[in-house]
Amino acid sequence: MWKELIQRSIVVFAIAFWLGGFTFYGAVVIHVGANVLGSHSLQGQVTQEVTRWLNLAGVLTLSVLLWNSIATRRRTPRLYRLLLTTWIIMTAIEVLLFYLHPHLDHFLTASLEDFKSVEFRTWHNWYVNLSSVQWVIGLVHTVGCVATWKAADSRCNEPLNS
Repeated sequence: MWKELIQRSIVVFAIAFWLGGFTFYGAVVIHVGANVLGSHSLQGQVTQEVTRWLNLAGVLTLSVLLWNSIATRRRTPRLYRLLLTTWIIMTAIEVLLFYLHPHLDHFLTASLEDFKSVEFRTWHNWYVNLSSVQWVIGLVHTVGCVATWKAADSRCNEPLNS
């Protein structure tokens, strides 16, 4: 019982830190930062550093999610397939984000004209869209975790047949 409680807590904390951090940053900090700093270019420099940390949090969280998925695979095979599928998609996107990040870094160290270029916007849109898809898949994965835990708990409460 304690082992499962600790495992579930670690999963919840990791998801809350990673997906919650992404949600708060995207919904609040980017807009507030651009207003306070008076420039999307300056806010881009902040975002450049923050996304490095978000990507690191993603790697750590994906490790925790894989550990949780493997630990629950025997109890709920269908849900395990959901968890594994969503984990693979999120991991593939994380690899792409690591690939895209240096391309965006180039524009932030270049001139203001480069920052406003169509090429930058194209790379940036790819990064934002992939991050958003990863976030949605992360929510699906979270629901899968909760469903897996619920199924495991309901089996523990089933009466024994005599």
